[in-house]
Amino acid sequence: MQETRVGIVGAGKMGITHCGSFMRVESARVVSACDPDRSKLAVIRSSEWPEVEYYEGHFSPEYIIPEVYTDLTEMLLKSPIDAVIVSTPNVTHYEIVKESLKAGKHVLVEKPAATTYEHALELASIARDKGLVLSVGQCWRFHPHIQYAREIVGSGIIGEIVKFKGFGIHESYVPSSSWFSRKELSGGGALIDMGIHPIDTLRYVLGKVQISHVAGSYITAFGSYDVEDVGVALMTMENGAPGIVEFGWANPHTDGVESSIQIFGTKGYLRVFPTSLKLTVAEKKGEFFPKICDWYLTRELYIRQARHFIECIESGVENINSGIDNTETMRIIDALYRSNNEKRVVFLNEYRTI
Repeated sequence: MQETRVGIVGAGKMGITHCGSFMRVESARVVSACDPDRSKLAVIRSSEWPEVEYYEGHFSPEYIIPEVYTDLTEMLLKSPIDAVIVSTPNVTHYEIVKESLKAGKHVLVEKPAATTYEHALELASIARDKGLVLSVGQCWRFHPHIQYAREIVGSGIIGEIVKFKGFGIHESYVPSSSWFSRKELSGGGALIDMGIHPIDTLRYVLGKVQISHVAGSYITAFGSYDVEDVGVALMTMENGAPGIVEFGWANPHTDGVESSIQIFGTKGYLRVFPTSLKLTVAEKKGEFFPKICDWYLTRELYIRQARHFIECIESGVENINSGIDNTETMRIIDALYRSNNEKRVVFLNEYRTI
């Protein structure tokens, strides 16, 4: 079996997560890692990894990575890799992905692919023109409950969509000691960190339904950093149906876990996390609780994402978290920042598209 050789860029917590994920994909082989911090390289190349608190389950290395680099250009020139996995601070994504694509490498990049819509659009265009796979780490698309929700909406069983809600909030937690709360490294705060998850998840579940215009409002309330930590996104679909997404850090309460969504239709109601479906059948109203899986955010989510990325490269399967599709998520994020800053409703047709 031919192996897809992978290089990890960024050896922090998510670098370890992606490394562990790809080590569990039979036809993938992690052959190199790159990070300017040699101490992080020593950890990711060791025989024991620290636990990552973001999800349940602990990754242990299946083997020792043979090569390490402190310079991306050197890794791209010397390491025999087919694909690059990018797990570095947000503002570095654009240049790393661009250089990797131009070097002829397939890329999976942690969300966001870039901190601006224009840069995300450029990266998607490069990947398309060079015939390369560009995937963005919107891992919730691979959760069985989210895929079930997409099937339900697509079937038409709940009718025409009339309203939706989404949640992306850290309750009583602020990443104040990391790059997440430094705009020069993150490109933004809770919107681009947390709000992006339910926004992208809703886009995936709603399928071909498009967002027409948005209004964003946010503040900084729980820290001295220069990014937002409390906010609301109002979005309107092309059919006029309204939606709301709440995002934030350190909030004292949240009505739903990360990427929890609710979709209201003319014939029924669907909720995910916890997952249930309300319908009227034979003139009797009932609520259904599908038996799908009992896990929420575990290492399995990242393994599924890694497996799909390799399948896209090796078998040409449809890339469900492609760079081109992700530009639509970034267009909404960009528009919400513009809306807050300019104090107005922003229409998505103000932006150019591929």
